Amino acid sequence: MQPPVDPVLALWAGLAGPGAAFHDGPALRPLVTATAGICPPGWCGVVSVGDRHLATAPDARRALALTDAPAGDPSSIATEVLGPAHLAYLDGPPSTTPAERVRTDRPVDALLQACSPADVDESGLADTTSPTFVVLRDGVPAAAAGYQRWSVAGGPAVAHLSVLTHPAFRGHGLARAVGGAATAHAHSHGLLCQWRARPEASLRVARALGYTVLGSQLSLLVP
Repeated sequence: MQPPVDPVLALWAGLAGPGAAFHDGPALRPLVTATAGICPPGWCGVVSVGDRHLATAPDARRALALTDAPAGDPSSIATEVLGPAHLAYLDGPPSTTPAERVRTDRPVDALLQACSPADVDESGLADTTSPTFVVLRDGVPAAAAGYQRWSVAGGPAVAHLSVLTHPAFRGHGLARAVGGAATAHAHSHGLLCQWRARPEASLRVARALGYTVLGSQLSLLVP
């Protein structure tokens, strides 16, 4: 069953800032704000959910550039692009049960050091606030997952999932095991689970756990 869309719209509108709203159609109508929470400072942000889009820009000049961008291709006006990242959601327990033994709150420093800085940053594991769910190999963390709790006024309480796997153990189903354990924990605490994925491998894990892609996020550095 598809997760409800309205809470997702409320979450991202709240993160974008006061006055932010989704609009129908391909044309972007950016909110001018220097403090949008949907993209890095000084960047433009676009979040799409179905046929609705929300856009922010740090100033009026960049807002005009976004408005005049070719329909459906705002990245064509940017010098740097982050994304698009798929936004997938699960309003229920994971659809699979971990085959691996998952432990809780084990130190993951060795895992963070074994992965590239880009992978660590992409995962967001270092910023999680939940318990950490870990699969060990020879006493060393081979994969770990957790989540941050996101919330905005008038929006849902969301668990933003983070998963990271040691390079030597990828492709063994460990991300699904720890990701499923973290998802189950978040669901048991009444949270809407969110999985943001740029790599295709991450998206495959999310889908295997029952997540449904509802939208995308794009950050643009506009000169």
